[in-house]
Amino acid sequence: MHGYPKVAHVHQDFWIAALICASFVVVVSSYAIANLRQDNLLNFSASYTGLAVVSQFFIQTALMLGVFLLMRRSSSERYFFWVLIAGVALRVVLIPVEPYTSNDIDRYLFDGKLLLEGYDPYTTSHDMETLVDLREQWQPPPEHAAYVTLYPPLALSLFAFSASAGYEWTVFVWKSLVAFASVASLLLMANLLKFRQQRTYLPFFALSPILLFEGGVGAHVDAFSTLAIVGAIYLWLKSRWWLCGICIALGTLCKFLPLILMGPLFLVALGMGTRMRLVTGFLLTVFLFYGLFFFIGLYPIGSLAVFFEKWRFGSPLFTLLETFIQQAHLSILVPILTIGVLSGVGLYILLAPSHEKEKRALLGSQWALASPLLFSPVVFPWYLMALVPFMTLAPTATMFLWLAIAPVTYEVLGQFACCDHWAPAIWPLWLIAGGIFLGIVWDFFKRRTC
Repeated sequence: MHGYPKVAHVHQDFWIAALICASFVVVVSSYAIANLRQDNLLNFSASYTGLAVVSQFFIQTALMLGVFLLMRRSSSERYFFWVLIAGVALRVVLIPVEPYTSNDIDRYLFDGKLLLEGYDPYTTSHDMETLVDLREQWQPPPEHAAYVTLYPPLALSLFAFSASAGYEWTVFVWKSLVAFASVASLLLMANLLKFRQQRTYLPFFALSPILLFEGGVGAHVDAFSTLAIVGAIYLWLKSRWWLCGICIALGTLCKFLPLILMGPLFLVALGMGTRMRLVTGFLLTVFLFYGLFFFIGLYPIGSLAVFFEKWRFGSPLFTLLETFIQQAHLSILVPILTIGVLSGVGLYILLAPSHEKEKRALLGSQWALASPLLFSPVVFPWYLMALVPFMTLAPTATMFLWLAIAPVTYEVLGQFACCDHWAPAIWPLWLIAGGIFLGIVWDFFKRRTC
């Protein structure tokens, strides 16, 4: 009888180790999927790329959930350590993989090269005649050619730093920077989970397919804004408000979404002095970067409005609204709806009793970040990277299902890889909408019964 607990531990060790090893297999399969596009992998057609990518995300989601469920049975420190080490290794392993989920990295690096060559990427489109030689060497995405860059100053500075390594090494340098940001996010999150006694939640971050593949394969700049969000949460919970404001500003200077965090954190901060430190740290950092760019003769405004006007992808709610509402009215309605959700989040935080303030702030911040994405006309899966930190600290069924189902939109990669035909299907939007709805119902009834 005394042997049963030991046997149970051995079984749990085995299954956790097995699932972690399976994650390595799924991640290493990225090298095979990258070759699928060349039509030279075991005679499989490049048209299977979409199916392969969607399967990869779903399998890794199942493995992540499996490790989490096993860890819930025992909060052993060694499991936490295993998952942490695995998360770091998985991020490093993906550095050499050629991006296959998007070609954004080519856009990033060409914008960086333009800056190094003395052009203003905010006013210089890629199809300018004077850029013929640069285009031939760097091969920026042709579908982006007519639009100037839309990335904030810090992101563009990181692009330029990577491009300075030269064409042969620029992708490796960029992917190494992204891997560094991803590993730093993981280590910071691990520290945060230990501080909050939430060690069993680490798989949601360390083994997250959104973070692993959108950072390690797609090498998206969102990895840096995600790092800033984790840093801001850490500094907030440590009451380092000045640095928290700086951290949110650095995230905003990579991708605009972290700006939304200023609202919830401003409300949760105690006293005007604390709030002023938060705001001052944020504004000084933003003004410093934008002021520097204006000073050197750049015009850091970009084409973000044009991008959202022209592109449609992965957004079931916006697609539904666009079906029934004219574009002129929609451009007014969407900001109103977004502000309405943000106002509701603000009330949810302000009306919280003192013992629930922190919990409500985490949940409220999660929904605050999600609200622009819910109403956005474009939601590529990597946009959801910013939601993973809050999903890890305050898991909800809604966010879990959204993160799990969103990658079905990669079905579009099949025809794009084989035939250069971009035609997103409608059925992924139904799946995403259904997942979000089921999540909201689950979370509502769970809260009512708790």
